[in-house]
Order: sequence, then structure tokens, then C-alpha cells
Amino acid sequence: MEQGQHFYTRVSEIWIDQEEIMHIVFSKGVELGLADMEEAYALFEKLGVGPGQKKSRQLLSGGLFNISKPARDYAGKNATDYFTAAAMITNSTLTRFVINIFNTLQKHDVPFKMFANEEDALAWLRTYPKE
Repeated sequence: MEQGQHFYTRVSEIWIDQEEIMHIVFSKGVELGLADMEEAYALFEKLGVGPGQKKSRQLLSGGLFNISKPARDYAGKNATDYFTAAAMITNSTLTRFVINIFNTLQKHDVPFKMFANEEDALAWLRTYPKE
């Protein structure tokens, strides 16, 4: 995995830290479309994450954003080839509650959980293996 290299897109900043955890920091109020998602996944591969390469753990943070259905479908179809677990940070107690309840009812191939702060999110991600 390529550590220390930062990529900037229209909607985010992406890098891998020394623990091999991928960080994606979203700009506030963006609409994440299919083209944005395809660009992100191409950058993941440039960072050495993806099919035929290593898998990473993913930490999502930054501003509130919306994801289009085609972008969600693309990520859902491809995530297992790229990630072992994903965590998202949000200040919204209601959002964390709703998403975490939804995740207990519907199992995903890549474990996903919402957190209030980076420390708890990173601690949870560390429980998943580097691959």
C-alpha cells in the first residue's frame, strides 16, 4: 500500500496512514455521483488497494454529503474487493443511531459502523485484519 500519498478529488481527500487505514475526508455538502465513485475506486487502486492487491480498512469523515443510488450501488458491488471494514464519523446522534440499527438488521459483506469520534472509529477498525 502506498502510504503518505494524498489524492484530492472534487468531493474528497484520500490517503493511507501508517497503520494502513485509508482515510477519506469529504467536503461539506457535496453530492457524490457515479463518476465521483468511479474516480475514488481508481485512486484506491493507485494507492495499492483493490482486486489482486491488498485490502484496506476505511475511515470516512468530513462534511455531510449525499450519495446517489448509482454511486451507492457501485460501492456496494465493489467494496469487498477493496475493504475489510469501514467506519464513518458523524456528529449526528440520530444518524448514527439509525444507520447502526439498519446495519444490525441488514448484514453487509464489509462491516460498517458509525461513530461520534475518530478515536473510537480507529479502535474499531483496528479489530479487523490488514489483508
